[in-house]
Amino acid sequence: LREDFRQPPGDVAVASGDPAVLECVPPRGHPEPSISWKKDGARLGDRDNERLTIRGGKLMVAPTRKSDTGLYVCVATNVAGERDSAPARLLVLGLDLEWVQQELAQVTVHLQDPVVLPPGTVRLSWTVEHPAPFLAGYRVLLRRGGSGHWEEARAARAVPGDQGVLLTHLRHGQDYQVKVQPYFHHLHGPDSAVRALRTPEAAPSAPPRAVTVAWNGTSVRISWQPPPVAEQNGIIRHYQVRAEG
Repeated sequence: LREDFRQPPGDVAVASGDPAVLECVPPRGHPEPSISWKKDGARLGDRDNERLTIRGGKLMVAPTRKSDTGLYVCVATNVAGERDSAPARLLVLGLDLEWVQQELAQVTVHLQDPVVLPPGTVRLSWTVEHPAPFLAGYRVLLRRGGSGHWEEARAARAVPGDQGVLLTHLRHGQDYQVKVQPYFHHLHGPDSAVRALRTPEAAPSAPPRAVTVAWNGTSVRISWQPPPVAEQNGIIRHYQVRAEG
């Protein structure tokens, strides 16, 4: 093999998802050398990766992912030996969603026990292992009781540097379960462990409903329905009836 590649591969930059093509023309040799490729020192094979196509002196990667970024070397081989080209850099710009999901899966959120503050505000704190560099933040999810649908807490998203939030729109006298979820746009990582809390009770914020008074000449019968559940603010233990006049 002669020393110089007739066309060494050149640097290529593409947007994530677009195809990338690296081209190489090997040194002259007898017999004519075959071409293979290495990425970051490891041999590539199109049988090992369905996104790779090697034809003649061309290497095509389609569609590209962020993980395809690296140094590529064209390798010329014949019976006389093997020769490497100078390396060329493939740069894949933008975030590949599959790679993002893989990185998010490594994020671990350790949620501490909630702290209930007067008058019912709840402070959540957590620590994070393996934070992803592109992390958008953390969602706080909660549900009442021990079952039902998880909902995102109002005004309770935290940015990546935060490790806690205050929950201020919870109902009084309610049992809640809460957890924290790392996210990037519509993708998310694993949820934290679930923590339980109970907000302090308060006086009902609405009166009894359907109050009726029946007089039979000697006695009065009064009946009513409890306030709406959302307005009870805890367990109603008794009612007071007052007569005036």
